[in-house]
Amino acid sequence: MRSRTGYAFVGPALGLLIGVNVFPLLYSIALSFTNVDLVGGTWKFVGGLNYAVAFKFAQYGAALRTTALFVCTAVAAELVLGFALALALKDRFGGRAFVLTALLVPMMLPPAVIALFWKLVLNGHYHNLAWAARGAMSFLVCEGLTKVYADGTCAVRALDLRCGEGEFTVLLGPSGCGKTTTLRMVAGLEQPTAGRIVLAGADITGCSPAERDVGFAFQFYALYPHLKVEDNIGFPLESMGLSRRERRQRVADMVERLGLGALIGRYPRQLAGGDQQWVALARAMVRRPQLYLMDEPLGTLDADLRLELRAMIRAQQLDAGIATVYVTHDQEEAMSLADQVVVMDEGRIRQRGAAAWVYDQPADLFVARFIGSPSMNFIAGEVRGDCFAAPGWVWPLAEPVRPGPATLGVRAEFVRPAANARLRAEVVRDEYQGACRYIHLRAECGRLVMRVPARQRLAVGAAVGLDLDRVLLFDPTSGKRL
Repeated sequence: MRSRTGYAFVGPALGLLIGVNVFPLLYSIALSFTNVDLVGGTWKFVGGLNYAVAFKFAQYGAALRTTALFVCTAVAAELVLGFALALALKDRFGGRAFVLTALLVPMMLPPAVIALFWKLVLNGHYHNLAWAARGAMSFLVCEGLTKVYADGTCAVRALDLRCGEGEFTVLLGPSGCGKTTTLRMVAGLEQPTAGRIVLAGADITGCSPAERDVGFAFQFYALYPHLKVEDNIGFPLESMGLSRRERRQRVADMVERLGLGALIGRYPRQLAGGDQQWVALARAMVRRPQLYLMDEPLGTLDADLRLELRAMIRAQQLDAGIATVYVTHDQEEAMSLADQVVVMDEGRIRQRGAAAWVYDQPADLFVARFIGSPSMNFIAGEVRGDCFAAPGWVWPLAEPVRPGPATLGVRAEFVRPAANARLRAEVVRDEYQGACRYIHLRAECGRLVMRVPARQRLAVGAAVGLDLDRVLLFDPTSGKRL
């Protein structure tokens, strides 16, 4: 009979196997309870997920290929360890040893995946699963980024930002919110007062702009007036040590992709504003950098050209698969381009996530007001029992909410005319928009805007009943959604 000493390593091996898998899983699930707000806690949670799959370096922006290799190696090592454990137990348990070991296979799945799914189910954000999963593989990481100028002005306050590989991230906010300062710190044009920046696993906080391998497109074209279009596009390649033949080939490829063939022999002064912006974007993209940085590149163009260039930027970014950080104050631009929208105000991030989620589930009153045109309708009132009460109107709540003062918010497209509705209003203005109409209303509880089809006209002064859908409640003091 085999001695007990033959199984001496079984306990430590089993403990190691379970510890590697179960403890991080429990840790991640615990994080899901302590950070139940997906907006405010996602990034801390994703940091926990990176620990959970035992590759801390992924937290600092490891490339997808490197991360995948590490995970595959770790899983393979666990399988070998599990097989060795089964062999060790074979003499005592026979074939059941392999069955017993097979029960551990589910734990060999990356605990991050299980915990991430748990997190999303807990919060009910199924539609945001793809976005959150991309965030786990961070390519660009800004941790605690702060910028304070000599006069004491704090432009950016302890900002934490993560962008996935190949992800299009838009920094959106009003003027002075810190979005351009953040972009300039990532580019190396500004040095942060505190915090660090990691790109593809390398800490670039102290690197010069030339050492960061980023392509930058400005709002103003910044073309070299003494160089023709072809030479302007190819100028960044001269510092890369490429042969003349390769530089010409890259420029030719970019010119063909963007349809700039008719302009290559011209100087910037001979180009219209839109053409100059095309050339500036081509110059940023021709280097094939690790990261594109774009600071309101369409800000000076007219509406038609903005739409054309917007489509081109997104198509080129998707084709190249290069991570992009794009700054704008135009919410329509942000919603149409972004994989991830980051709403900023006063140097802080208010909310981040997929564009549809930020629009449908604003984290606070600022985001609700800023996102959407027209802005969300707001009605001041209070929660009494299972109802929201406002002057002249009571709305039953589908879910319990803490009693006290509250602000009800509803988008214009979720305000509908209804003959027998309790909420009554008077039409004060009919705003025709071509594809739809915005009906401005005055009710006892406040002013509202309703969106209706273009063919549906309501006379000014007419009385109308209103029904609401998809209402949200906010705390009027903190601004947070309830």
